[in-house]
Amino acid sequence: MANLEKLFRPRSVALIGASDRTGSFGCYAAKELLKTGNKLRSYFINQRKAEIFGVRTYPDVAALPECPDLVLIATPAATVNGLIREAAERGTRDFIVYSSGFAEDHRCHGAELEKEMAALAAQYDLHIVGPNCCGIFNNVDKISVWGSNGDYDLSRPTGAAVLGHSGGYTMGGMDRDWIGLSYGVSGGNGSIVSQEELADYCVDDPGTRLLCMYMEGVKKPDVVYRLLKKCVDRKIPCVTLKSGRSQKGAISAASHTGNLAGSYEMFRAVFDKYGVLSPDGVEEYYGLESVLYSLNGRLPRSNRFAIVCRSGGEATMSADLAERYGLNLPDLDQATKDAINEMMPDFGTAKNPLDMTAGLRGDQDKLARTFDLLASDPNIDAIIAAFDFNDEAVDTGYDMHAFMGDPVIACAKKHPDIPLFMMPQYEQRRDPTWRKRLNEAGIPILPPAEIGYKLMQTLVHYMEYDPARKRLEWAVPERYPEHAAALTEFDSKQELMAAGIPVPKQQVVKDKAGLAAVCGEFGFPLVLKIHSPDILHKTEAGGVRLNVGSLAEAEAAFDNILESCRAFAPQARLEGILVQQMAKPGLEIILGVKNDRQLGPMLLVGLGGVFVEVFRDTKLIPCPICEAEALDALKSLQSYRLLTGYRGSKPCDVQALAKLMVQVSEYAVANKNVLKEMDINPVYVYEEGQGVCVLDALIVKGKK
Repeated sequence: MANLEKLFRPRSVALIGASDRTGSFGCYAAKELLKTGNKLRSYFINQRKAEIFGVRTYPDVAALPECPDLVLIATPAATVNGLIREAAERGTRDFIVYSSGFAEDHRCHGAELEKEMAALAAQYDLHIVGPNCCGIFNNVDKISVWGSNGDYDLSRPTGAAVLGHSGGYTMGGMDRDWIGLSYGVSGGNGSIVSQEELADYCVDDPGTRLLCMYMEGVKKPDVVYRLLKKCVDRKIPCVTLKSGRSQKGAISAASHTGNLAGSYEMFRAVFDKYGVLSPDGVEEYYGLESVLYSLNGRLPRSNRFAIVCRSGGEATMSADLAERYGLNLPDLDQATKDAINEMMPDFGTAKNPLDMTAGLRGDQDKLARTFDLLASDPNIDAIIAAFDFNDEAVDTGYDMHAFMGDPVIACAKKHPDIPLFMMPQYEQRRDPTWRKRLNEAGIPILPPAEIGYKLMQTLVHYMEYDPARKRLEWAVPERYPEHAAALTEFDSKQELMAAGIPVPKQQVVKDKAGLAAVCGEFGFPLVLKIHSPDILHKTEAGGVRLNVGSLAEAEAAFDNILESCRAFAPQARLEGILVQQMAKPGLEIILGVKNDRQLGPMLLVGLGGVFVEVFRDTKLIPCPICEAEALDALKSLQSYRLLTGYRGSKPCDVQALAKLMVQVSEYAVANKNVLKEMDINPVYVYEEGQGVCVLDALIVKGKK
């Protein structure tokens, strides 16, 4: 792991391209160094001006009175690599390159420049953040080598680390000045020092209690897995907004698994395994940052919410949104209802969601009493209040924000184990004073209801995450099988048998004499299939005959299969007929593995037949897995009820299926450097206690 200490905590810094031209990287970075003051020794390098902002400049790194720990570069792309080499020759090993025009710019030779930069880094053992970045804001040590706008306050509280492949989204997370910020890091292209390495450094700080990342991809997957495991172990919430969710490029002609496992789905599977909060949009991302910072680890004990609204319409909409996003709204305890009803006007009724009516909303004492009752209710673990705290409040003759906010803050202080959330019903600007007051009381203001309830669903998933039910290990390939080939069904199932996976008896025969011998050994009924390395999808080629009940039927099937396959694929190598015992029917399951070159093997499971073909009812899990993970994956399927007994059918052997999933996972990990993908489809799952059976298999792998 790279030592990034001098990137975050340099003692001396040189800025090449220092400038007083408003809006330039060199100007922003120069002002930040001046703001950092006596925390480090800083030098400005500019060949055209003798001083900038009253500070003496130097013509180049060689003219500096010392070798700087860190060099910042804000010059045109074509000049950057030469400047890196000069500074490296002097002895500097750490760089931040603000300049753009590298691999992100497809109109020029930027990709070649970035490769040259990587070669320099390897030659001199350099740590380079960027190019195309905004730099590092270290509020822990009060050191800013930030090269863009923002003017972030080095006196604000600490707590969150915000990183992003996008400078704009990084600044969006840093701009929320009610959130304590330990680090703001824009790592740009990250081809040398990756974003995951920078995040790993931030998480190592014991003061970091929240990690937020905008992620476009990963450079060093082992570091990503280690980072996420560290967040789990240290109970640091990790919020990651992953862009690039298109499934283009994920389609594979060889197997169902390749078609069903898109790149974003693989990232999502990793996030699920490690308890990462993965929002679906930018506002949800920033909202989670705000909520988790305000809560500071005080999560609701369970998914049992009370909702307090100012009108009947808000209560109805809140109930709809809560149901859509999976928030549980239990009935209030009878004692709670009785006490609230005593304060209600005749037309009001105490229920969840609660329409306060004007009777409660217009009386601060009753309002405070209502929140106290809800927080004391044994059926409630958190309260959502549909209050706005608009910065353009209607003139009512009194302080409406204080009237509504003071009872909520009092409730939070009296009931610290019952988190409160403010949920505006529509978009407007929030009053900064009241946002700060509520935040200090541990009460977050969420985005408006539609986004806010989606955010709460993500938060509930995080609340319910249990690392004890996960196998937090990873299997990143050291090399990837670029030139892989499909094994025949026979060879694929032989591999599975060697891994201890149950497969019916099978044998390849070359002629009818061999067929008769195998029929005599196996008995009937049988299945006959074409045995060819060139025909992967046998049914389409007419290469399958089921339920063969006699030797005469077997001999006829032998001839028909060869004839059909010759007509379907005249150039295919037909190497015989695969004969296997006919398995008794069971519930069809598809299992598969897609080995991602970055993230490693992913196990796919789903109900077979129409469920996988039409409804795509599947679940991905990074390998290796444990039985608890396998069971949880099965329970997450919409069609899981078919496994537990549905409309008179008997429960299936779910434990045997979970064990099979673990075995397939272990095979994938053991073969991570040669396996490209595999299909085990279908798998028959029998009644409880009767196990499972693999009917067909396809393994695509390279050479060891």
